[in-house]
Amino acid sequence: MVAWRATAIVAAAAAVLAAVTDAGSAPSGLTSHANWVKGGSTVSAATARRRRRRRELKKKADALKNEDVALTIMREKVTPNMVLVDDALTDEDPSAVYLSAGKMEELDIFHGDTVILRGKKRKETICVAYRDNSVSDDQIRLHRVARGDIRVRLGDVVQVRPEPNAKYASSVKILPFEDTLDDFKGDLKEKFILPYFDGKYRPLHKGGVFVAKHGGRSVEFKVVDIITDSEEATDSFCLVDESTQFYCDGEPLSRDDDERLNEVGYDDIGGCKKQIAQIRELVELPLRHPSIFHAVGIPPPRGVLMYGPPGSGKTTIARAVAAETG
Repeated sequence: MVAWRATAIVAAAAAVLAAVTDAGSAPSGLTSHANWVKGGSTVSAATARRRRRRRELKKKADALKNEDVALTIMREKVTPNMVLVDDALTDEDPSAVYLSAGKMEELDIFHGDTVILRGKKRKETICVAYRDNSVSDDQIRLHRVARGDIRVRLGDVVQVRPEPNAKYASSVKILPFEDTLDDFKGDLKEKFILPYFDGKYRPLHKGGVFVAKHGGRSVEFKVVDIITDSEEATDSFCLVDESTQFYCDGEPLSRDDDERLNEVGYDDIGGCKKQIAQIRELVELPLRHPSIFHAVGIPPPRGVLMYGPPGSGKTTIARAVAAETG
């Protein structure tokens, strides 16, 4: 009887060990000081747990190999004010953007409020938000001119925030682009600028562009300078009313002098995803989030050395970092 019980106990223990060996981990009842048999060798439970942890980490590392390196290192946290860019249904007002009623309520934005849009290369513009029930909660309808101001394309992500403190401008200096004038010899202010703003609630930002039309002709203008009466205003964004004075004295702007053509961003560089991700980690994090390094107690990097043969993208990457970080 005793021999039969001993045989049964040995058989049960062998079954447990066999199941554990297949699972690759120690039985839950064993402590860190207990030993178990795997493949004919004695392994401690603590060693088994370490091996299991290494296998789990290896699985995660293998899963991340299929992801973009830049996204792996610099994965950004999605916030409610981040929406996808969709095309505007009308071409009338480039300063108008359209959001769903649910998104406007979530962001505490009312119909007709001014908002700041932030796109790539730290570019911002000011627009007027309107409610559109045909827009989904994760999208925003944006005019092509506004998309150009913040350097985004259809399908890109922009940040939206309300701007209740926008000031009215006392004077604005606007100059046209030379290649859009052709042979026009009339008064630009009377024919294009004043009719564009007459009776309209239009915001402007310094460095922004807009297209005014008259008699079948379109002229592209750039906002060169903004002056407001408020000392608290930064004079980067403003609203225009009937008291605003417009000045367009000066030589037309050359398209070659447009700073937007000389700006290089991360999206303009191909084949250097791993290098860009590493540089963003070493440069952008200390500049944008210095509190992280203070909290951890380590000094931020003081510089980055890039090396490689001519034409490998060193200077282009440096220009992109300067444009993206400001």
